[in-house]
Amino acid sequence: MRLRKLIYKILNSQIIRRLRNFSRIKPAFFSFDYEKNYIASDLFIWRNDNGFETVFKASNIMQKYYNADSYLKFIFFTNNGEFLFEFNQEFEDKFINLKFDSKLFKKNSYGTFCAFNFPKKIIDFEVNITNRCYLGYKKNNSVSMAHGNLVSQMIKVDKQGNFDIKNLQPAVISNRYKSKYIIQKPFKSSYTNYLLFTNPTSRNIKITINSDKLEILPRGCAIYKLSFFDEHKPIEIKSDFFFSRPYVISEKGNFFDFHHG
Repeated sequence: MRLRKLIYKILNSQIIRRLRNFSRIKPAFFSFDYEKNYIASDLFIWRNDNGFETVFKASNIMQKYYNADSYLKFIFFTNNGEFLFEFNQEFEDKFINLKFDSKLFKKNSYGTFCAFNFPKKIIDFEVNITNRCYLGYKKNNSVSMAHGNLVSQMIKVDKQGNFDIKNLQPAVISNRYKSKYIIQKPFKSSYTNYLLFTNPTSRNIKITINSDKLEILPRGCAIYKLSFFDEHKPIEIKSDFFFSRPYVISEKGNFFDFHHG
């Protein structure tokens, strides 16, 4: 048993992980897998453009699994990944239900945000939290929601036992890795269809949809309108990032559906 633990520790050391990622031999895609103390979040997309409002729901994971008082810290970015603002939100009866509209952002636009389940006090025990939460949009009095798409950002505990957003970093590797993703959905041309992408890495990522190319900045996002496609063929996404699954929005009249691709 001790030998097995030692081998595991060696194989997952920082140097060996870098060699694995460079050689693409069993690459370690998620950096938080090898951290002792961290709080992680998806990189969600907020939007209040084109008649949309953003809705968000979360449960108090830290209270449930660690029996510790906590709050949710939101960090907002532009669609180019530039920091906008942050604020803290208390849980009400172990849950948070919020709506982000033009009153919060003072403009009609879109961007990204994180939601971290932080402890209220300095803790002296190991914490590993990935609060996936639920994201959705409201339009024409209809709401459609989906859970987080990919654990993207994390904050590690500092030497004083605090979680500080100055320690914000990607929760995934930033190595270039050729990937191909097939969207598991038959698209209809009678609908208006959009693909929503985020960039959780520390570098620009490149995405190709059919013959169209996108480049997304770190912590940024892109909303791509799908057009000129064959209804009988799946949509193929190529990327230099290991997991390029988008969110999808399909609209028709007063109907819209938001879900994973």
